Amino acid sequence: MRWWKQMGAGLVLAGVVLGQAFAGTGGPVTEAALAQGFANLDHARRTLDGAELKQVKAVFSQWVLSHPQDPRGHYGLARTDLFLYNYYAHVVKNDPVQAEAAFTEAMKEAKIAAEMLPSNGQVHALLGRLYQIQASLHPVSSLLATVTTESPVLTEFRQALALDPDNLEAEIGLGTYCLFAPKVAGGDRERALRHFRRAAKLDPQDPEALTWLAVAFREQGDLGEARRDLDRALALDATYRFALNENLRLQQAESRRGDSSE
Repeated sequence: MRWWKQMGAGLVLAGVVLGQAFAGTGGPVTEAALAQGFANLDHARRTLDGAELKQVKAVFSQWVLSHPQDPRGHYGLARTDLFLYNYYAHVVKNDPVQAEAAFTEAMKEAKIAAEMLPSNGQVHALLGRLYQIQASLHPVSSLLATVTTESPVLTEFRQALALDPDNLEAEIGLGTYCLFAPKVAGGDRERALRHFRRAAKLDPQDPEALTWLAVAFREQGDLGEARRDLDRALALDATYRFALNENLRLQQAESRRGDSSE
């Protein structure tokens, strides 16, 4: 079980009821509410529901105010702001100011959590994801930097796996890096597929790795394999925003191929 999921163990399986978690959030946040916050975050990361993410953030923000030396609050804030960035950048799409603010906050809180938990693989995996976003925002300078030193994306994901060999997010992160990076910087589609396949085995109930497998197969033109893995992802969670968006892309690719074969 992922470290951050342990905060909400027993609550994720029962289903998410937001009202239970956030009742009374005007006062001190209890351990139970913190645990429910992590459980709700697991739900919100899939749907990218902005209101839900903001409610989750309120819990972690209050926890940090009352427990500034507890890394769980900083980690929860960083993770929530990561998905708020995705919400503003890819769902709302017309709010780059909010997206940048969410990313800045996520990086700040993740670095605080890393200082408190330097040997925690999940924290390093989160930093790897954030450095991936940073690289996508500044692609030229990030690529040039890899000529003289290893990308911090790779450094963080490899550190995560060194600390936790079964770290799902690090496997997915390395897969996405290999899928999209140019060859000179370590890009390798076959290696990407290996990372995604291993991630899918680490947690067969999480649709993210299967969705990335679908992306990788679509990128190389293997639409049949892409459809198989994407349908498996949607069968696990029909509300998963990433899989739903990829389904639209795949349907377009399938339509184009159908038109060209007529």
